[in-house]
Amino acid sequence: MPVNLYRCAGLWALCLFARPAHAEVDFRVTRVSPHVYALRPERLARVNSTSTVIVGSSYLVVVEAQPDRGQARRLVQTLRAKVSKLPIRYLVYTHAHLDHVLGAGAFAEDSPGVSIIAHEWTRERVLANGEADRKGMMDFVRQRAEGPDAVASEVSELRQYLRDLESSPILAPTLTLRDSLVLHDAGLRVDILSLGEGHTPGDLVVRIPGDGVVVTGDLVHDLEPLFWDADPDAWMATLNRLEQLPFQSLIGGHGDPQPGKSVLHRWQAYLQSLTALVKEQVATGADERTAVAAITPRLMAQLRGDGYADRIQKSRDGLMMTSFIGDLEGAIRGNVENVWRIYKARDTSAGKAPVPRT
Repeated sequence: MPVNLYRCAGLWALCLFARPAHAEVDFRVTRVSPHVYALRPERLARVNSTSTVIVGSSYLVVVEAQPDRGQARRLVQTLRAKVSKLPIRYLVYTHAHLDHVLGAGAFAEDSPGVSIIAHEWTRERVLANGEADRKGMMDFVRQRAEGPDAVASEVSELRQYLRDLESSPILAPTLTLRDSLVLHDAGLRVDILSLGEGHTPGDLVVRIPGDGVVVTGDLVHDLEPLFWDADPDAWMATLNRLEQLPFQSLIGGHGDPQPGKSVLHRWQAYLQSLTALVKEQVATGADERTAVAAITPRLMAQLRGDGYADRIQKSRDGLMMTSFIGDLEGAIRGNVENVWRIYKARDTSAGKAPVPRT
């Protein structure tokens, strides 16, 4: 199957650069609730993903495997030193993108026999596309390290990331679900839920009802959404279902834990505007360039209106490398391009509004 290089390049939308290649990665550990900890790497020269550790009475559940085995090993060291020495019984992939999968080998080393939980679609995708997706990621990193625009001070970091990507095994899920799965450990209950399609067809939400916490992967996090494998209409419906769950804290697949539902409401408002504006442009017969030019400023104005754009841009300026991702407006422009292509492909009859997938 052909490699989706846009998807591979898109992973770099979440790359954070600052430390020397061989420096120890520091993880920020946040105790979100009595049983739940969020671990996010500080600035580093590779994809930055947030993992969640759920502490039971006899075992741990870890959500998100980190983007490579080396980084995951450092996460395991951190959780052993600062969180718990209990065995890791379950590792959850919230979806199939490799920045949430490739570190699984470190958890298998630490806790032999660990079960990897995922949606059925995620298992199929990892088995069918995992190696091709990794090759695409490596090709992209290699081009940045060896191409004419390579930044000399960053080449060693990129080469180290290449080595770590190459040495990270791709482990397929061993326990899959279609709708839901419940884990029990003494008085602790962990719900693993498929609320519907969103960022991918196989997104999972992990809910710890007794602690009022949800872990949402890339369905919702503290930056902007990305649409490589997304169904925008289904994503909106899934966010609406997520909103109906009672919770006080949300931990996304990237960034810091968020209180309440404010970040979810921002994403709902953004997706609603984005999809409505793109559908309008497609219905009028506008081409991609015209649609992007018309929609991007309106979306940016909406994001700036409540200060969310400034918050995202501050993170990008402080943590991400402009040569890989650029500013927020460029990312929003990419969102419009992707969603326009999705709706244009569905709108096979001129004058008909796009029909959502069911």
